[in-house]
Amino acid sequence: MTHSLMFGYEKEEMMNQDAFTLTEEGEHEALHQLFLSYPEQPYVLKAIRKGGASFYIEVLAHPYPHGDRILRPFVEYESHCRRRRDR
Repeated sequence: MTHSLMFGYEKEEMMNQDAFTLTEEGEHEALHQLFLSYPEQPYVLKAIRKGGASFYIEVLAHPYPHGDRILRPFVEYESHCRRRRDR
């Protein structure tokens, strides 16, 4: 499933989003820590679709060198349970 379909945005709209606008406000600190630590296991976060509905995603951040900067792309998958986070 593409990011735009998962979140309910058109491809062009998705280009203007960042990870913090796609997750609930209460998840922003966890997301920030995820970007700093690059854990090897996916982390479950509560995301927001364009229409406002929330759902869980599994996120895995990967550092990516680009010139003199490190980009922090992330990979996410829709999660149908939150057991991993509640452990």
